[in-house]
Amino acid sequence: MFTYRLSDSLSLVMPEPGMAEAIYAEADRSRSTLMPWMPWAEHNSLEGTHAWIRASQEQWARNEGFQAVILENGEVAGVVGYVYARSGRAELGYWLGEAFRWRGIMRRAVRVVAEDAHTRLKIHRVEVLCRVDNLRSRSVAESLGIPLEAIMRGWWPDKEGRRDIALYARIATDPWAE
Repeated sequence: MFTYRLSDSLSLVMPEPGMAEAIYAEADRSRSTLMPWMPWAEHNSLEGTHAWIRASQEQWARNEGFQAVILENGEVAGVVGYVYARSGRAELGYWLGEAFRWRGIMRRAVRVVAEDAHTRLKIHRVEVLCRVDNLRSRSVAESLGIPLEAIMRGWWPDKEGRRDIALYARIATDPWAE
């Protein structure tokens, strides 16, 4: 199993079928706070988690992206990853369970995963798209020095209408914020 150590207590691992229950359980515990930002959270299921793991492994095998489970002391904390769009750009996404937020975990994970996109797949541009009112996700990109490029009005459809999206993008030569 692929493992990347972020610290003594934090690591990124590729999702494996045996992790499905733990991933599902953490997402389910955090469902109410994930639902406004992650459309999948409302209908999250164990079967859906198994399907996501299979899709993640296939994505990796085809060099079309990378998904990682974030573990803190062996416990599932969240997920981070990207999908490669074949045009020299990738879209990065992430979620973190409620109990693990505001401790810098996602900041470290996003930096490592974005660097993987730039170095392993030679992706020139890594994008983070999130609703403008998702201040937690926006703060991750901003804390890393990933520039805000645009507010895309009415870009994201959801059951309440269309939402504005903040587009952050980092190109491979951009410096990281310290």
